[in-house]
Formats: sequence, structure tokens, C-alpha cells
Amino acid sequence: MKKLIACDVDGTLIPEGERWVSPEVLKEARRLTDEGWIFAFASGRQLANLRALAKDLTERFYYITQNGAAVYSCGSEPELIDKTPLGQEKALKLAHEVLAVEEYDLEMSGSNMSYLCPKTDAFRRYMRGYVNMNITEVPAPEAVPEDFVKMSVFCPASAKAYAQLQTKWGQQYQIAIAGEIWVDITVADKGSGIRALCRHLDIPLENVVAFGDNYNDVPILDIVGTPYIMGSAPDELLRRYPNVCYDVAETLKTL
Repeated sequence: MKKLIACDVDGTLIPEGERWVSPEVLKEARRLTDEGWIFAFASGRQLANLRALAKDLTERFYYITQNGAAVYSCGSEPELIDKTPLGQEKALKLAHEVLAVEEYDLEMSGSNMSYLCPKTDAFRRYMRGYVNMNITEVPAPEAVPEDFVKMSVFCPASAKAYAQLQTKWGQQYQIAIAGEIWVDITVADKGSGIRALCRHLDIPLENVVAFGDNYNDVPILDIVGTPYIMGSAPDELLRRYPNVCYDVAETLKTL
């Protein structure tokens, strides 16, 4: 029976303040895929960035990207398995509302490209600091040449932005805190992404092991057979899941 491991990236595989997946995690991922396990990143990041993190294992991994809105196969040229757009008319309205708030900036994501209308050089430099990420600047949200699959609000206080967005847009979108300074907006979530991948691979959800650390991981952790929450997660999530992980590599050694 096939088994799948799905790992969040930021805060899970990459601790706060670091930039790369540890060699120990990649070593265990190599061992497990050699033994027949299937390994997938499940992240808010885009495909190009995740493939760079996989290093020489990139062709072995599957990719649940943009918080589940775009799911890709493994291989040298990953194929798009599933895509869930936001709905362009509503998304453009929301984009303008976010950009009108002085302390907010916005990342608008296509399947494998991030589009920015930077309001400050600081935000531009922050985004350009990501390694191997496809980024382009546009004069206005209407200039984005493809459907949005995700928007991410960059803000100094994610909980405040989450509350504001949830009040107005929570009935239409999945809105989740994705770190101290980010709030993600999608129609899909990591749960729908893992369902799409499991359908594609014919793997039952009970055969999935998943790792996450934040609220945008809840949709996947709630439906898989073996969910792990990171020890750095909010207290509410630590109470919600019985399996707590303090080191992904060490936990992978037990599988």
C-alpha cells in the first residue's frame, strides 16, 4: 500500500530565521522515497521556490503549492495536477481594498509566479530576498496576465489583518494566518490540495502523514491519518493534535 508524507515548509521544515531545508531532513526524505514512500511539500510557496529547496531530490517530490491552489506532479518537468482560481472579479476588488490600507502590501499569485504592486522599497527588497522565486512587478492588479490562485497580505500584525479580512471576506474565501506577518487568501486550502494529490495517486487519506505548524495547516492536519503539529505552534493547535514534533528529521527516522 502506497504511503505519502506531506510537509509544510515555513516554521516546519524551515525554522524561523533560517532559509533552507536541513540536510538531515533531505537525507531522511531520500531514504523514505528509496523505500517507496511518496514525499510532498505542502506550502504557501510557489513551485519554483519549492523545487530549489528540494535540491537534488527535486524530481522525486510532489508539490502542493499556493496553500493547495496549485498541485504539481514529480519529475523533471512537473505537470499541473489541480488548480483552483480565486475568481478574478472578486479577487480584483479584494486586491484594491488591501492595497488601499496604508500598512498592508500584497502578493498576488498565479500558478508559478508572484505579482507585486510594491508600495515601499522595503517590501520590494523583502520579496526579492527569496531565493529562486518567480517575481514580477505590475502597475495594477488588473495587469496580472493570469487568474489569481492565492493572495497574501503582508502586514506587521497578521492577527489584526486576519480579523478584518475574515469579517468581510470569510464567507467567500479561505483566510488563514500564515506567520507573524502574513495572511493567506485562497479558495482552496491544503486539505483540498492533499485530496487532489491523493486522488491522482490513488492513496487513501489514512495513509498520509502530515507535518504543520500554523493555522493554514489545519485543513490538511484534520483529514490525514497521522498529523504532526510542531512544538512551536500556537497553544490552541498544540491542544488540538496529540502528536507533537520538535524535529522533523528525527520523526521521519521513526517511519
